[in-house]
Amino acid sequence: MLFDLSKSWIAIDCPNCGYSLDIQVRDVKLEETVICNNCKTNIHLQDADASAHNSVRDINKGMSDLDDLLKSF
Repeated sequence: MLFDLSKSWIAIDCPNCGYSLDIQVRDVKLEETVICNNCKTNIHLQDADASAHNSVRDINKGMSDLDDLLKSF
C-alpha cells in the first residue's frame, strides 16, 4: 500500500491536564487506552460512530485508486 492513514500521527490534548500527546490514528480506530505522559491519566480513545475507521478506509481506498490510475498512464 502506497499510503496508510492509520499510521499517521495526530496530536490530542489530555482531558485532565491539557498536555499535548501524539497518537496514531490507528489507536483511535482500535479504541486504545493511552496514558498521559504528564499527569499519568488513562485516556480511553473512542471512535464515535466508527467515523475514524470509515474515514481511514475511504481515504486509503482513494489513495490506492489514484495510485492505480497513475500507473495506467
